[in-house]
Amino acid sequence: MQQLFYPKSIVIIGLSSKPTNIPRLTLENLLRWGYRGRIFGVNQRSNDIHVDGIRMYKNIEDLPEAPDLAFCMIPAQLIPDMIEQCGKFGIRRMAIPSGGFSEYSEEGKVLAAMLVDVARKYGIRFVGPNSITIANTDNGLCLPFVALHKAPQG
Repeated sequence: MQQLFYPKSIVIIGLSSKPTNIPRLTLENLLRWGYRGRIFGVNQRSNDIHVDGIRMYKNIEDLPEAPDLAFCMIPAQLIPDMIEQCGKFGIRRMAIPSGGFSEYSEEGKVLAAMLVDVARKYGIRFVGPNSITIANTDNGLCLPFVALHKAPQG
């Protein structure tokens, strides 16, 4: 649980500079809440070098280190393969807000079973899929994909 709620580094999978990019909302929450850990972005389809000051990479294996936590907001059919990539690279905690699994269709149920099988193979613990994921006001971790503002301290 410590790595889920107190990660020292996070990779946001699916991040891009497009204004409509949902993972970018999560990045903005992390920045707004004052998260002080290292943040990386991964998006195979993006040519961005940086997004809001965050270094972008094409693939998980291009990262300079295995982050404590992967936030994975990509289409459901791509999730099992991404979990495989994360597992091979050494990532053991994930937050998966993507929908389109058991709640959606029979195909989604198959994807959900694949997700669990791959996660078990690598000992990956995860929150999700199809969830708001994690927020921790103590360290600025705010992974929901809606704009959230931290309550004033006082």
